[in-house]
Amino acid sequence: MLQRFIYILQIFLLLISAPFSFAEYSLYESFKVVVARDVRDDYFRFIAGRDPLSVTDFSGAFSRRDVVELVLLQQALHLGGNKYPYQLISVDSDHTTIDYLNKGAVLLTGTSVWQSMFTMQNEIYFSIPIIKNGQFEAGLYTRPDNTEMLKVKNKQQVRNFSAISNRIWTADWLTLQSLKISDVKHSDKWGSMVDLVHSGHIDFLLAPFQSTEDLSLTYNGVRLIPVPNLKVALHGTRHFAIFKKSKHSKRILQQLNSGLTQLQARGIIDKAYRESGFFNDQVKNWKRLN
Repeated sequence: MLQRFIYILQIFLLLISAPFSFAEYSLYESFKVVVARDVRDDYFRFIAGRDPLSVTDFSGAFSRRDVVELVLLQQALHLGGNKYPYQLISVDSDHTTIDYLNKGAVLLTGTSVWQSMFTMQNEIYFSIPIIKNGQFEAGLYTRPDNTEMLKVKNKQQVRNFSAISNRIWTADWLTLQSLKISDVKHSDKWGSMVDLVHSGHIDFLLAPFQSTEDLSLTYNGVRLIPVPNLKVALHGTRHFAIFKKSKHSKRILQQLNSGLTQLQARGIIDKAYRESGFFNDQVKNWKRLN
């Protein structure tokens, strides 16, 4: 009995000491934020116990676009005046993210999305753009020993190789179609895409540039590198998405937009994207294929 009491007391102390951020449980009214499981994992590794509201340096291990967006979301909500805590709900695919949001199982996405991903847009509020049209550039990532793929110089040559993406990522999928890639496979999960490229079953995938010195990305111990001197533009704007029918939706939308506007004015969003490698001067003069 005493051990059970001590255990309950420990849980209680943990809850009341948790900051207004991504606690697993809450004693207060809270709302749910959905994010991909791999982003959640890298987010906690990147934060490493820090208060996300105090982060000003967005570089370092585990930093990438999705991860810094999760930090920016919290900073924007705080600047906009939000006082409620939020729970982080992790999922394994964007299909589940969209399903959860359309059904109201969550209130808000933790990272940005393409508006075109949602067929039920009348059920969704979208924040002001966090990524503007033309800002999203991606590399053609392949395994380091795919020597033929790494020799590619133009889009005519790219068409001879296979690619993998997710149909829900409309901008990525349309970009591959516009390049007339003859063999494009679909997968719901990012980890599966990386594994298929690593195994040699697929030649490349599209991914944002990384903050690493050689622009390489690593996922679950698998390292991929971009085809040198080539990049693509993914057209459209990206936003945080909010379930419209929630009683909190209008308030959260106003607070989020207010905070994002302040972060943009201070140059914080641009800084975060640059330090995470998403806006990358190393590829400034690389050839765009589209």
